[in-house]
Amino acid sequence: MTAKENYIAYCAKHPVPLFFKPYWLAIFTTQWEVIEAKKHKHIVYFVYSMEVKLQFKIIRNNFLTPYSGFLFSNPELSNTEKQSLVNTVLSQIPPFHECEIDLHPAIGCSLNFHEFTVIPKLTNILDITSMPNTIQNYKPALKRQIKKAAKNIRIEERDDIHLFYALHEMTFLKQQKKAMTPLHAFEKVWTCCKTNEVGKLLFAIDDANQVHAALLMAFDDNCAYYLAGGTDATFYGSGAMSYLMHTAIEKAAAMGKKKFDFEGSMIPGVNRFFRNFNPTETHYVTLAKIDSILIKWYKKWKQ
Repeated sequence: MTAKENYIAYCAKHPVPLFFKPYWLAIFTTQWEVIEAKKHKHIVYFVYSMEVKLQFKIIRNNFLTPYSGFLFSNPELSNTEKQSLVNTVLSQIPPFHECEIDLHPAIGCSLNFHEFTVIPKLTNILDITSMPNTIQNYKPALKRQIKKAAKNIRIEERDDIHLFYALHEMTFLKQQKKAMTPLHAFEKVWTCCKTNEVGKLLFAIDDANQVHAALLMAFDDNCAYYLAGGTDATFYGSGAMSYLMHTAIEKAAAMGKKKFDFEGSMIPGVNRFFRNFNPTETHYVTLAKIDSILIKWYKKWKQ
């Protein structure tokens, strides 16, 4: 069996994070690949997609896929054992012109990835095993916003990715920017979520049937993930997004999920909003490397 076949068989028997599941990896391409390394009974899989763009070979996370790369069969391995497996994988990565992938937080930040540049990042992960405790730990201002919004806003689940995207675009238009993720990517991801029953689209709607905000979340056996959202700037003061996020967290807890991953954000205002829920700040890393003079020049020119 090939490494990819071994990986698919492994996923059929073991719980793996959502973004490492074969059906998620196949959303944008059937040409996703796997490198497998073994030592004794321990295995690490390196899951990636190679995109060819203008003849450049690029390894990076697909749209709305926050984590990729290494998946250890035993996450409790010592760093020494993990490092040995990582070294084997790195020696087998095929030639590329650019690589930039975000690793799962479970990998940690202490491994040596040799010639790759390691870029530190942060996400916010909320423990939702006890919702009364979780809500109690919300910041006071957030509690007030939720209480205010609950008076005249209801949360509905709808199968309407186009309405969601209209609200998502509004968030960027207010900043005079273009949405980074195109509609077709959301359409494909939402189709995958519906087919595999691993996602929800939530909308905050007032008594006049005006839609204030929308949220897309996905989930696996253990964790729910905030993938994207959007708010109509007309209703920024309504507290709709706070109430919407709180409802998403409650729904995740009701499904038996243990964690809620806000996905983090490098935008200070967004990160401050997430921090109102009092999550645990969690470090993860991006591996980056450029093996192309043209790409290096282009990136320097864009700065």
